[in-house]
Amino acid sequence: MNSMHSNETHDLLKKLDDLFASAPPSQLRQSVHEIYLTYIIQNHEMLPMNFTRIATDIYFLLNFLEKVEKRG
Repeated sequence: MNSMHSNETHDLLKKLDDLFASAPPSQLRQSVHEIYLTYIIQNHEMLPMNFTRIATDIYFLLNFLEKVEKRG
């Protein structure tokens, strides 16, 4: 990996660290899950055309946060 990518990766990891310092993965996962379910419940008749993509994105985000949470 070249130096530019290394610096970008370091910066992104720092931002992720900052995010998890202010909102731990378990809290983020719970918040995203609650917002997502509330959205589905309130908009169940008129889901957006790209709902499958949104659902897939949420699934992978929740899965990622759960893995991070388990690693401590």
